[in-house]
Amino acid sequence: MYGRTRLLVAAAIAITTTGVWVTATSTQVAAIDPVANPSIEESCGVDVTLVLDASGSISSAGAVDDVRDAAQSFLDSLKDTDSTARVTQFATASEELAPPTLVTGAALGPGGVLRDAVSAYYSPKPPQPAAQVWYKYLGGDPTNGRNFRRQSSDQYTNWDQSLKQAGDTPSELVVYITDGQPSAYDLDKPTDPFTTPPARVAWGTDKNQANQVTLDRAIEEANVVKSANTRMLVVGVGKATGSSALQQRLVQISGPQIVKDADLANIDSLNDIDVAIVSDFDDLAAFLRKVVLELCSPSLTITKLAQTPGSAAYSPAPGWSITATPEVPGGGNPPFSWILPDTTPAVSKTLDTNANGVAQFQWEPNPPEEDSRATITEMLQPDYTAGRIANPDYRCELRNEAGDVRVVEGDLASLSFVLDPIGQEIVTCTIWNSFDYAPAIALTKVDAPTVVRGDLTPEAVVTSTFTVTNPGNTPLDGVTVTDDRCTPLSVEVGGSNVGDINQDGRLDPGEAWQFTCTRDIRTGASTDPAGQTITNNAEVTGTDPTGASVMATANAAIVAFNPAIALEKLVDGAKSVTIAAGDSVTYTFQVTNAGNTSLGSVDLVDVSDPPPDVCPSPINRDPDTPGNDDDILDVGDVWNYSCTTSPGEGVGDVATVTATPLNPLDGGQPFVDPNPPVVATSAAEVAVINPAVELAKVATPNVVLLDAAGDPEMVTYTFTATNPGNARLVRPNGTPTTDPGWVKDTQCLLSVTYFSGDTNTDGFFDPGETWVFTCDNLVSAPTLNVAEITAQPVDSTGAPVGGTVRDFATAFVDVLQPGIDVVRTSLRATVLDPNADAESGPDVPPRPAEYGYIVDNTGNVPLDLSVTPPVDEKCAPVTFVSGDTNGDSRLDPTEVWVYSCSTLLTRADANSPR
Repeated sequence: MYGRTRLLVAAAIAITTTGVWVTATSTQVAAIDPVANPSIEESCGVDVTLVLDASGSISSAGAVDDVRDAAQSFLDSLKDTDSTARVTQFATASEELAPPTLVTGAALGPGGVLRDAVSAYYSPKPPQPAAQVWYKYLGGDPTNGRNFRRQSSDQYTNWDQSLKQAGDTPSELVVYITDGQPSAYDLDKPTDPFTTPPARVAWGTDKNQANQVTLDRAIEEANVVKSANTRMLVVGVGKATGSSALQQRLVQISGPQIVKDADLANIDSLNDIDVAIVSDFDDLAAFLRKVVLELCSPSLTITKLAQTPGSAAYSPAPGWSITATPEVPGGGNPPFSWILPDTTPAVSKTLDTNANGVAQFQWEPNPPEEDSRATITEMLQPDYTAGRIANPDYRCELRNEAGDVRVVEGDLASLSFVLDPIGQEIVTCTIWNSFDYAPAIALTKVDAPTVVRGDLTPEAVVTSTFTVTNPGNTPLDGVTVTDDRCTPLSVEVGGSNVGDINQDGRLDPGEAWQFTCTRDIRTGASTDPAGQTITNNAEVTGTDPTGASVMATANAAIVAFNPAIALEKLVDGAKSVTIAAGDSVTYTFQVTNAGNTSLGSVDLVDVSDPPPDVCPSPINRDPDTPGNDDDILDVGDVWNYSCTTSPGEGVGDVATVTATPLNPLDGGQPFVDPNPPVVATSAAEVAVINPAVELAKVATPNVVLLDAAGDPEMVTYTFTATNPGNARLVRPNGTPTTDPGWVKDTQCLLSVTYFSGDTNTDGFFDPGETWVFTCDNLVSAPTLNVAEITAQPVDSTGAPVGGTVRDFATAFVDVLQPGIDVVRTSLRATVLDPNADAESGPDVPPRPAEYGYIVDNTGNVPLDLSVTPPVDEKCAPVTFVSGDTNGDSRLDPTEVWVYSCSTLLTRADANSPR
């Protein structure tokens, strides 16, 4: 192994002859001169492009599996050597099977990128891309489109396109494997026909005038690869590569140094070989392993896999210090020469693992065939322990040219181990380290504000701010904060936490995550001056990379106060009273601190309905009971107010007291806004009454006509009582009733009794009602009597209000007893019979008898004589003469009427007048 060389490996399957060293001479003159194949630094850790021929001849030779196995063997040899590999295949078209990929066990394992790439080789052959049109070359001038026919075939060998693809990604070595000569190229030059899109490919061009063009296109693309300082290793494989003409084509794209078959085992440097001829597909895998050994044997590649603070998975760990101390017991002086990491002589070399977690060491024994041994030592980083639980702490694979793998594994008891012996082998070791997880989580909680009112509507709002920190040494997943009184919690901004500095969704050590939660505060009434303490208990949990949970708690308390004020307003000690107009009442107002905070700016206002207000403003404040008569209504204080007034009419007045709650935890200052005043109201009512009663009395009959004997007659008295006032009435010192006793009349034989009028039958003489009472009496003489009604006003409860009211009523019963007396007087004492002879003197016939009548009213009732005028059985008519002094045609008791009558009397009539 000589010198460190970086290879871009392009494996082209070529034709093999006998194993001799040959410096090729061209028999086909190329239009384009090949550029020199650059050297590669022969050391381990290489970026390789592996190009596999997938043309139809591979399948015809039955070599598809051989090529696939050789590719797998090549990649296996590079495993864990900090090398990258890219894989392509080509036939008429070229395609990438794997992009540049670090060659690791994972990449080569099931589902790995490189494993899948090898499996995809020739499964199927590279298909015709949708963006390409293929043409068959018919012969003749290849610049003339008439010499092509549009036709597809995927069996041909397009060196042009495959080399172009090999060079489009930088590599150090292209291993280019092919089994035949080029027979297709891309139509992409100005002289080509069909140069307009889409891309076009000509196949069957290994003849006539197109043969040279086909080679030249490949040389041109190979020159691009080599000009990028990428070494070309062309491998011609299969019997067909025994053709010297084909070998010369391989030389054109790589270089003049050809090594064949048996001599392949004797190469000392990849820089001594441009073209390798492997006649038998069965030998391809061994040769490709030889290529890797030339680069890497003996070498020691250490891959450090370690857990991280954020992951329990063992992943490549950069920055770990690894020391290798090789020894060559049978070596000369010096016993070995360093290749990697540098060539400076030293007993040992120390490296920090690179970004892939790899540290590479390589040396050349002196002499080269001697075995070596090496001691590998690591420097343990803080918070780590050597190895892993229940598995080897290190594992080394030693691979030789035959493909054999020797495994050495064990524990890192002293942070070092020894490999002995190391032959011509590639040594790759994996060292595991475990993180010493010490997860921890912390939580702080702050409420704002810390003092609130618990009586507000809408409710007071408290914002809780939670700060979660990680005082441990590992990130935490699933960080969740809960609070037993507040939910849901939200992050400080947006959808991710403001404290998540790297926005990875994990609580890293040193980060401080913020959460907030708002909640409404409503508490019940309280008189405890200490307020009501409400404690929130918050909990945060998180999970470390091993699945272990950590938890922390925090709490914060707020104090809620419920200021309240109470007012009791009474009038004459009651909520409502009824008084008579002109009476006075005393209003009392009792203001009590019914909450648990002091109150300031106490203001009592009393408003009457109807106005004006009956109590003046300000209302007189009496001494506190209890209290200290200051301006602060402390918890438990009772303030008293009063006023005395005489309402002129019924009034309902509502008193309102307001006060400003004071924060006892802030020196008695008002609570911060919102701090609405507390309010209480109380009403009292005064009904002012104007009681009245009216009585009317009627006698039936009101005139009594006595008979001649003067016997008394029965008279019925009817008493009508009305309540024209606004108060209910009862009997004095009585209860609601209609029983006798309301009306008194001395002329009644018995008590005056109720007859009707109590419309609601409640026994109260209500305003607007008219009650009727009656009594009877015998009357024999004109009678004037006086009736009296007395009533007591009462309130709505029936309690007496004020003094009694009364009224009187009179009725006169006139007693009539008629009487008449008639006195008849003969105005002539003697008269002559009308038939008697006349006598001398005045006796001149006829001789009438003359009577005078005096009619006297001996009773007390005027008499109507027009109905039955006086009659005289001896004389008619009796004629009124005089006496109707008032001209009413009635014989009044004070009048004397005079009548007269004259008649002729016969002797037969002679008797006393009547």
